[in-house]
Amino acid sequence: IEWLLGDGILGRSPDDASAVIRLHPYAVGGYLGIIVNALNLLPIGNTDGGRISTSVLGRSFARMVSVGILWTLLLAGIFGGDKSDVLFSYALYSSFWQNEPEIPCRNEVDGVDDFRAVIAFGSAVLVALALVPLDVA
Repeated sequence: IEWLLGDGILGRSPDDASAVIRLHPYAVGGYLGIIVNALNLLPIGNTDGGRISTSVLGRSFARMVSVGILWTLLLAGIFGGDKSDVLFSYALYSSFWQNEPEIPCRNEVDGVDDFRAVIAFGSAVLVALALVPLDVA
C-alpha cells in the first residue's frame, strides 16, 4: 500500500492530526476523477445526471429537481457547507453554461424499466456518498 499511496503513510500515528500525508499522484488523480464524475452525475441541465433524471422523472419534474439541486449547491456555498467551494463553483458554472433546453427524445412517453430506475437511484446514492464529505479546506 505504501508503494501505491506514498512512503510512510502507514507509519503515521492516528493521534497526530496535523501530520501531512503524502499521497501518490495516482491516488490524487483517482480522487479528482471521482469528484468530477460525481459532479457530472448531479441532475443539473444537460449533464449526464440531468439526462438520467429527465428519463426517470419526466421533463417537468426533472426541471424542478434541477432547480432544487442548484439552489442547494448555491446555499451550501454561501452559508459555509462547502469549505472548498467546489460545489458553489460548479453551481455557478452549470447555471450559466448548462441552461439550454435539452433536445427531445424520440420516445418520451414510455417510462424506464425497474432495473434502470434502480441503477439511476444507485448512481444518485454514489453521488451523495462522493460529494457530501467534501470539506477539504
